[in-house]
Amino acid sequence: MKRTIAGLFITLALCSAVWAQSGQAASVAAGEGVAARVIENQVYVPVTVNGQERLWLLDCGAGASVIDKGFADELGLEKTGDVQAMGAAGTVQAGFVTVPHLRVGGIEMDSQQMVALGIAPMMRRNTGTEPAGILGYTFLSQFVTKVDFAREEVTFFRPDSFAYRGPGRAIRMDVEDNIPVVDMAVDGKFRGRWRLDLGAAAAVFHHQAAEKYDLAARSGVERLAIGVGGRKRSRLVRFADAQLAGFKVKGPIISVPLEAGGGALASTSVVGTLGNTILREFTLYLDYRHNQAIFERGGNFGKELVLDRSGLQVTGREGGSFEVLCAAPNTPAEKAGFKAGDIIESVDGVSLEELGGIGRLREMLRAAPGTRYQVDVRRGDENLSLSLVLAELF
Repeated sequence: MKRTIAGLFITLALCSAVWAQSGQAASVAAGEGVAARVIENQVYVPVTVNGQERLWLLDCGAGASVIDKGFADELGLEKTGDVQAMGAAGTVQAGFVTVPHLRVGGIEMDSQQMVALGIAPMMRRNTGTEPAGILGYTFLSQFVTKVDFAREEVTFFRPDSFAYRGPGRAIRMDVEDNIPVVDMAVDGKFRGRWRLDLGAAAAVFHHQAAEKYDLAARSGVERLAIGVGGRKRSRLVRFADAQLAGFKVKGPIISVPLEAGGGALASTSVVGTLGNTILREFTLYLDYRHNQAIFERGGNFGKELVLDRSGLQVTGREGGSFEVLCAAPNTPAEKAGFKAGDIIESVDGVSLEELGGIGRLREMLRAAPGTRYQVDVRRGDENLSLSLVLAELF
């Protein structure tokens, strides 16, 4: 039997699905806390499978849990069927396997059926992370999940004994195709239902809303949305505010698609996807049993998110080199002379491998305005040295 699971990685992670099957929790402590890591604005937790602890992406926007295909092969897990994964620009074929045992902190679960998809290579190229899997709906729906972005901590509660008594505000959370959906308004007028997606590094308007409100005409910083099924042009735009659960988040950055077509963003049932450029300001509770999301003012509330100050978008290549995907117009990258397809050789005379890879490069490109780097690139048979001076882009 062929099933379909939809998603968009990097800008978003697995956004929706019509597939769900889960095992049973063997043991769950009430209020089981797990130290998490927030990397490139996404939340990772340590998960142990077959005695091997790896980082997994926490993603309520994934309609099913996912195990990296390479890790599944390493564990000797046998593919038992076909699944179709929908991405930004289309679909790819994948399989599904049964994971015999899984442990997250003190939580132990048996016989988890998961989609097997090659996520680690793509994430390694574009974020510098190599998740062994994604904890999606089939895991998260069994708990009340608390995510504290500022403290980098995730806590799982038994839903039958969970009673919230904190200072936060609860709003209705519908679950459609295994994905949470909540109400949000942007700038007081772009209001409606948004998919809530912890796997989405950024918030994003969907195609229909972008067209309806003529959002592509707004100025911002152009990017390529890279995910399962291909790439699409988008633009990061700063809006005045986002109103959510009675809170007002000031100056959110939201991605606007510049190309129509199929894929996850073609959904017309919601205005967009609510990702971590907004969610990071809160401590969030997801309570599937009672159809509610609870928002508390988090340690990041009101704190400016440090963003890229170069306009340079880079991806990894086989062999360890790095390629320029995009030098956004009217940014330091374009002024320095970068072009898509350039191969970065070194920064200030130091190779990217010595610097620490693409994750370290992204940190460097978020340095203070005025920071200058001398970047050596290869363009075809030509070697160039480009001077990049960082500046605020928004």
